[in-house]
Amino acid sequence: MKRLENIIFTIIFIVGIGAFSVLTLIDAKDDWYEFFSNLTVKSFDECEEAISQFDEMAEETIYKRNDIVELYGLINKSLGKKEINGFEYVIDKNGYITNGNFWNVVHDRDINALALNVELFREYLDDRNIPMLFVSFPQKMSDEWNEKYNGIPYDDYTYEMERLLIQLRKYRVPYVNLDETLHSSGLNYDELYFKTDHHWTSKAAFLGYKDIINKLGEMGQDIGNTDYYTDLSNYTIERYENMMLGSSGRSVGINYANGVEDFELYYLDDDAVYEVFNGKDDYNSKQTGVISDVLINKYIPEKIESDFKKSIYSYSLYDMYLKGIRSELSIRNTGNEGGKSVLFLCDSYATPIATWMAPMCKNIDFLWTKKVSRERIEEYITQNDYDLVIVGLYPNDFSEESIHFPEKERPIEEATEEIQEEEKE
Repeated sequence: MKRLENIIFTIIFIVGIGAFSVLTLIDAKDDWYEFFSNLTVKSFDECEEAISQFDEMAEETIYKRNDIVELYGLINKSLGKKEINGFEYVIDKNGYITNGNFWNVVHDRDINALALNVELFREYLDDRNIPMLFVSFPQKMSDEWNEKYNGIPYDDYTYEMERLLIQLRKYRVPYVNLDETLHSSGLNYDELYFKTDHHWTSKAAFLGYKDIINKLGEMGQDIGNTDYYTDLSNYTIERYENMMLGSSGRSVGINYANGVEDFELYYLDDDAVYEVFNGKDDYNSKQTGVISDVLINKYIPEKIESDFKKSIYSYSLYDMYLKGIRSELSIRNTGNEGGKSVLFLCDSYATPIATWMAPMCKNIDFLWTKKVSRERIEEYITQNDYDLVIVGLYPNDFSEESIHFPEKERPIEEATEEIQEEEKE
């Protein structure tokens, strides 16, 4: 009898899983068709990226996924839980969501080695007469900003950020600390960060953009009419109310996140025509037009507005900048032949910065360092004539995954001695 019960249960389970899978495929057939229609794989890096996108797509298109997430989030909120999904996400006393992280207090990252890599990369560029600026993007979650619950593991890399910048200052690597920029701005925290996303707001990013431009001026880098391009009154500002749900919010649901947020978009349309490619060699991806056509994704708010219940879980308004971060992106400003050619080695915090710098530059190549290899970075540098390199990372990305730059060759004894000296200190 027991064996019969097991067989019946197994049959019901398999049939249920099969029916659920069929419903998922039917419900998401248009999304999968679009995914495979736009899929191009030309390298190993692109293959890895495609697999990652496939996994993400499979998770996001589960039948009734959003309803399941909302129900789960509502239950957790009703129970008064300050974490969700096994501490995947945690929340502070003011409702700001971030990743849970037990390991950041261990301080197991070799910050000295990372700083040395940045310094040797600076020397590598010096040999090619290319100046470099390191940009430390701000840390969203910190003891100074947030009211935290006791015992909750917040994703705070302030310690690593401070350690790395101390080392860079010691090496005399030019850098700008945008965490300090925001702390000294006098703006409230809710004006600088989203509750449902780890990114900064456009208002905060513009403050950072101005400080980057100022630092480049201190370095003697003339990149054009900076007074005009750092004056916000020259920009188009579009406000989207109750249409922003960041990556954290999409994972935990609107119920747990206490609702959706507003978003402001800044961009400057000039008369120039821009050519944009998914990487410097991908001419088949070429788009041509003004900034609002080729560097701003107006499709996202239109999609959310037309199908809010579904699209709010699929799109983030932050991805309007550069039409979302890609592993490689090349921008050509056909109206500024006298401008500088700039290489960005960055993460997603830099997408609004690159959008706003595009009018001042002749060329911008943007590489997401977490998604490209050291060899690919070196290939860009050796095959192009850059006037400037900007390295910009969020403190969470101060790791070997993102900091793996080409280095000036040194005798192994010299490099070893330098590391040993740093470890003593």
